[in-house]
Amino acid sequence: NIKWGSLPIDNLAQIEVIKGASSVLYGSAALNGVINFITAEPGPEPVTQLTVMAGIYGKPANRDWMWWSSPRMIESLSLSHSGLYENTAVDIGARLMNDNGYRRLNNERKGQLYLNVSHTSKKNEALKYGISFNSTVTRKIDFLLWEDADSGALRQNELTAMDFNGVTLGIDPFIKYNKDNRFKHELKFKLLSNLNRLPENSNNNSDSHSLFSEYQFSFTGSDIFQMISGISQQSTFINSNFYGDHRGFNYAGYLQTELRPLERLKTVGGVRLEGNILDSEQGEIVPVFRAGLNWQVSESAFARASFGQGYRFPSVAEKFAYTTVGSARIIPNNEIKSESGWSSELGLMKVFLVGDLSGQADIAIFYSQNKNMIEYVFGSYYDPVTDEYGIMGFKPVNIENSRVYGIETEIAINRQIGQLNATVKGGYTFMYPIEFNDITNKNTDVFLKYRRKHSAELSFRSIYKKIEMGLNFYFKSKMLDIDDVFTGPDSELILPGFTDYWNNHNTGYLLADINLGFRINNKFKLSGAVKNLTNTEYMGRPGDIRPHRYFSIQFNTRF
Repeated sequence: NIKWGSLPIDNLAQIEVIKGASSVLYGSAALNGVINFITAEPGPEPVTQLTVMAGIYGKPANRDWMWWSSPRMIESLSLSHSGLYENTAVDIGARLMNDNGYRRLNNERKGQLYLNVSHTSKKNEALKYGISFNSTVTRKIDFLLWEDADSGALRQNELTAMDFNGVTLGIDPFIKYNKDNRFKHELKFKLLSNLNRLPENSNNNSDSHSLFSEYQFSFTGSDIFQMISGISQQSTFINSNFYGDHRGFNYAGYLQTELRPLERLKTVGGVRLEGNILDSEQGEIVPVFRAGLNWQVSESAFARASFGQGYRFPSVAEKFAYTTVGSARIIPNNEIKSESGWSSELGLMKVFLVGDLSGQADIAIFYSQNKNMIEYVFGSYYDPVTDEYGIMGFKPVNIENSRVYGIETEIAINRQIGQLNATVKGGYTFMYPIEFNDITNKNTDVFLKYRRKHSAELSFRSIYKKIEMGLNFYFKSKMLDIDDVFTGPDSELILPGFTDYWNNHNTGYLLADINLGFRINNKFKLSGAVKNLTNTEYMGRPGDIRPHRYFSIQFNTRF
């Protein structure tokens, strides 16, 4: 899984979201696009930054759910320093966070330390090398199941509450050689270790270590041609009472070309060959083809199209995880098959500038199709560990052949009026997520689980002299379907009161956030925010009531 909490978010220059599946440079499972976190490069002047934040959860709209007598708080502190010292760039930082949680038996404490060092050779400026270090220590109790829907929706069932202690360590050395911006060689490695400990249930302890390495070569022949090729491998070692001891190996090779046959037309296409070995089991070796084009229709309008194939090899957890959570048993499935599919997109972007008004609008239609989708399904199964039949529990199975198609629109408008800068952004997505029959190739009447048809977002942001203000709205329609186990006769054993709650509250929701900031001077800034301003009651997955109104204040200094 992605360790979002281990990302050094205090030192990000920007976050890029690359839509579509036109690139083969990333793993075969990256069908819908890529999120690229770009670390800020140190500038010529050293910069030190300190941020202190404190937040408090308000009272839930349903006062019967309130279980605490003292305020539930969040505190965080981060400190970072970056600078360029001759030919060596240094970036170091640390972050501490303590979240008491708004739910009983659900809290988290975390400490993080990162260091990035890179050096450009004085003798040969085309040569650059460096290393990154990132470590996170976590102490927490995750929330899984509530006690009941009446007064215990924010109280975790004590049978599922378990302390978790985790350590994540990442070391990333690299070396780059870029000659005349035409020939570029890059060799990078990543050593990632995860140590997971559950003091109250040592049977679920696990250690995992992975080594990723990649060599990439790119050639830019002219303004109309570029080629990128590479090979990569990832070796994974897992030692666990939960999963068992396993060895995994992923290997891939890829070739991608970008061609600009016309001044206004850019095309990209490539192939990726990827395979997996898990223990002694050789997985399928799958070729993946992806392509895309971008056509400049006019000086301010751009059309795009993309198509990509992908597949996902089952995870170790899906094949081997065996445990008990509360009264439910998690049963492994060593026979599970890989997911596979393809996705496509057609889009049009329009950029406009009228006087002091600027912005862009984007509209896209998308279509994707997947086979052998993996889901955990509740039922009566054979337990391969205890050699028992008729065991009730959750088991990962290939159950769905899916289609998802729809339309997405986005707009952003900015206007500068004297010292006032105002920005409005908005977006709307409609999707139709449905199962299909692979024999007739027709849609069924069964929606994919945990999906919503409609979602929208609207934000306002303004800056006037030293004052900043923002207002954000989020809308999601009702969830189309969930697993039958949560609404059937056995639901009371897992989530007491959920069926009635679901029937009365699965109606969609609208959220609002507001923030206000004041820049005291060039070094100091004070800001505050209110999340879920209207104190809306809403749910993520079954039994997971999301945060009610939350207040925070933050102080930042940069020198």
